Amino acid sequence: MAERKQQEDRIAPLEELLRLHRIQFDPSEHLTPEQFFDLAERRWRARNYKTLIKHLTICDDCRQTYLELKSLQSLVRSMSKPQFALFRLSVLVPAGAAAVALVLFALWWGFLRPSPSHVAGLPADLPGASPAPRIEQPAPVPPKAEPSTPPAPSSSRAPQRSIPVQQSVPAREPSPPPAQRIQIAKNLLVVGDRVYEGDYALPVWAREIALRYGQNPPVVRADAMPSPPLVQLIRPPLLSSRSIEDTQPVFEWHSAGQAVEYHVRLYRLFGDDTPVEEEDMAEVRDALEVRGSRAIVRRELEPGQQYLLRIEWSVSAADSQALEKGRADYRFYVLTAQERERISWVRNHKQIAPLTCAMILLELGYYEDALRLLQSRADDPRVKVWLEYCRQRLELRRKNPMSW
Repeated sequence: MAERKQQEDRIAPLEELLRLHRIQFDPSEHLTPEQFFDLAERRWRARNYKTLIKHLTICDDCRQTYLELKSLQSLVRSMSKPQFALFRLSVLVPAGAAAVALVLFALWWGFLRPSPSHVAGLPADLPGASPAPRIEQPAPVPPKAEPSTPPAPSSSRAPQRSIPVQQSVPAREPSPPPAQRIQIAKNLLVVGDRVYEGDYALPVWAREIALRYGQNPPVVRADAMPSPPLVQLIRPPLLSSRSIEDTQPVFEWHSAGQAVEYHVRLYRLFGDDTPVEEEDMAEVRDALEVRGSRAIVRRELEPGQQYLLRIEWSVSAADSQALEKGRADYRFYVLTAQERERISWVRNHKQIAPLTCAMILLELGYYEDALRLLQSRADDPRVKVWLEYCRQRLELRRKNPMSW
């Protein structure tokens, strides 16, 4: 109780904390207490969620206040856990003791209890020992006289054929019905609840992805195809894929002629909308270090999030001293730990299960790698449909790195 009292004394009232925050800073430049509580309790369902998150990304004071509010919430929740654990122990300990007692009684009954044969073998002069009962043996039966064998037939007569005795054959149990077999493609087969590519049984997580090969690919819409960006990335290859594995990559691009200066910014995107609006992006400050035509990420990017890399440059014109400005935007996604494990699985099984590996690469946005795997299975009739889909996605990505 004393420890719990000390914890309660250390918890300052949230209203007092937010009041001091409002006194210290201008209310028009920071979030209100109602907005803090709404964001902490409802999270992404809070009103004006994108605006609040964008403000927290920019304002260090509001972000620190929000983190303190979240830590207080987690501390209050942790105070109720020991009571629940004691309640569970008060129920589980008697039940475990009863189970142990039952096991000991079963062992005594089966192995340690004296059997009737041991009691019957005791001497008669011992107290409490009863004489063993005598079992009357039946009188021996004399053996029956065997019939005399008839004389062997003479050589002039034909020998008699022996009639074979028919033995009863036990009835054979009915075999279980065979599992249903569905041919999805030339080398893709479904047997019961398992999916095979050739002779290889796919893991559980890859079965649903592999079955998409039997469906028609989605339609690629590219009504207004823009021209390719003037500044093209060398690495990571975001012109042929929309995902990266490295959480701290190094961006390198081709120089834009006689470029005078580069301005590179990194934004975090909220949502999957296409095209991206300015209100759906927030700049990650001090995240890049630009060195010529390279940009080094100083801190690790968050897995499972989308980002936008914006490269702005100024180029001196050939016939004048005026500067021509340009911009290139690249939208990409950082893989999670589970998705990186799937990419590793693809590298180790692309020779065994190329169709399944191609579908996994398409799902994660590696269009050029998926195209190479599908070209190795050109003998499959359905592969032509997916080859055309890969070519369309790859062409759209090269001309519009913001496509998704």
